[in-house]
This record gives sequence, structure tokens and C-alpha cells, in this order.
Amino acid sequence: MIIKLLYLAVNLFFLAGILLSPYSPASKVLMYIAMSLILAFAFKRLSKEEGGGEG
Repeated sequence: MIIKLLYLAVNLFFLAGILLSPYSPASKVLMYIAMSLILAFAFKRLSKEEGGGEG
């Protein structure tokens, strides 16, 4: 549960940073997709390690 809240907080932080950046809308969308994928991968590994590391 804490991992999900932390993920949401970090994701919103990056979203705010991207929205405030002076890039074009298409660049903002691509940056947000890339950051979301990186965050999802990082938090998936983090939650797996915290959960006991199955496999």
C-alpha cells in the first residue's frame, strides 16, 4: 500500500514538472509516457523486493 502511494506521489510530481516545462505538447506526452514506464518498472522491482522476492 505504501509503495502504491509513493508511486502515485512520484508520478504526480513528474507530471507537474512535465506540464510546467516549455516543450511542445507532443514532447510532453512522450516524456510522460517514458517516465511512467521507467517508474512502473522501478516500483515493480521495488515492490517485488519488499514482498520477499519470489523467484
